[in-house]
Amino acid sequence: MKNTSQKTIKKKKASGNSREDKMMVLLEDMRDEIKLVAESHSVLKSQLDSMQLDSDEFKEETRRNFKLVFEHFSNVEDELVGINSEMKNLRKVLTDKADLERLAVLEERVRKLEMQQVILRDEAEKEYESGKK
Repeated sequence: MKNTSQKTIKKKKASGNSREDKMMVLLEDMRDEIKLVAESHSVLKSQLDSMQLDSDEFKEETRRNFKLVFEHFSNVEDELVGINSEMKNLRKVLTDKADLERLAVLEERVRKLEMQQVILRDEAEKEYESGKK
């Protein structure tokens, strides 16, 4: 586009220096620049449209992933509730050292599960936050 406008300016300059000729050169140059802006706008619009589709797909995939993560957390929490219930029952029935050892093993399992849950939740939050940006 720019080459065309430069050629037009050279042609008009060669033909004369009247005010009307200068206005025609200016108008032709403006027309060429407007065409260039319109073409750029068209290209940007098509790129934005394709990005919007990608964004929608990304959002849907993120929703599915978080649904899976929350289902996993729900399962872990259900297991923790069961273990806590079992520990309460054991405390009621504790009579000898074997039961105390069993309780210690269960308490250790609960601690590990709680740590895993905290780590997974932190990782999920980081991924979610990085996806938002």
